[in-house]
Amino acid sequence: MSSAERGEANQTEGPLLSKAGIPLGIAIPKPIDVQYYTVESVIGIMAILGNLLVLYVISFRRGLRKGHVSSLFIASLAVADLAVGLLVCPFALLNSVGLPKDYTLCISMQCILIWAAAASIYSCVVVSVDRFIAVTKPHMYQVIMTRRKAQALVAASWMLAFIIGFIPAFGWNLGRPEEARCFFIEIVDFHYIAFFFCVVIVPSSLLVAVLYILIFISIRKQLRQGGRNAAANEKPKNKQTISKNAYQNRAGGKRWKSEVQIAKVLFLIVVFFYICWYPLLLYNTIMAFSSVSLPIAFINCMIYLTHANSAINPFLYAIASKEFRHEYKAVFRKLFCCGKKSKDMESPSARAKATSSQEKSEGKSSDTL
Repeated sequence: MSSAERGEANQTEGPLLSKAGIPLGIAIPKPIDVQYYTVESVIGIMAILGNLLVLYVISFRRGLRKGHVSSLFIASLAVADLAVGLLVCPFALLNSVGLPKDYTLCISMQCILIWAAAASIYSCVVVSVDRFIAVTKPHMYQVIMTRRKAQALVAASWMLAFIIGFIPAFGWNLGRPEEARCFFIEIVDFHYIAFFFCVVIVPSSLLVAVLYILIFISIRKQLRQGGRNAAANEKPKNKQTISKNAYQNRAGGKRWKSEVQIAKVLFLIVVFFYICWYPLLLYNTIMAFSSVSLPIAFINCMIYLTHANSAINPFLYAIASKEFRHEYKAVFRKLFCCGKKSKDMESPSARAKATSSQEKSEGKSSDTL
């Protein structure tokens, strides 16, 4: 979603201006901004490669496929991020030079940009709801969040994003531009952007904030309850035994620990998403009611930030999750170290022994949250 044209319009003086303030009579396509094209191209390529990797490890790697319901929500977010690399970045580049000239293609392209943003937002909401149920109701999670229900939630989030994203195509727009060209601010009504911010962004961010507050309150409560249960059952002789008993008594044991870890990963992803998207959407909302202008370079930085969110998410998965790090390494070993024996090529018995050893070592250490 580009706002660079508005900044350019505010800095341009002359009698021949469109209703949106962009000079008339300029050659289309406009000259390429090399810096803008370079940055957007790098972001797009990173988003494509990174999220294809995420989708691959979720789909084909046993370590992440076993938690299939939670992985389904992560995959939905990865698909939205992949759409940014495949569609949003290329469309932003076309938009920056005034293409396509066809009005129908132009408004469809703008709607796809908004749809991708809305899909990412609602994917964040859905993963937050999933984590809330998994952490606060660990014993009921598999009953409440079945695979069928998870698929329905994902489908509903994408459908709602589509409806909201394509509102401009059904009439809430600025109409055909005075010349055959395609600039975001000549097509999309900024009052619609204000609506999008107030109806989609603000409520979803408040809901996510409330859910994660409740999640971390529940984590603290269950940790304390687990410690009290361990102390009441027996009086261990050493700290290692205390740690082991506390671990065994935490609601759901290892399963609950895994759900908490996933909650941490997704909390980081959701917070980073809103940090990246709020500046540009808030600025566009303000522009609906005022003519405040910012330097084009600053506006472009806000655009880069929204798109970079999709490129950086795969790295955040690896930073926050041991499982993702392990699976990434396994994929890279398979791609670049074919001559070496990797864990993927080990026999099932050897892999089972390694898994058992890892579980024992986890049981010996306390879970620090």
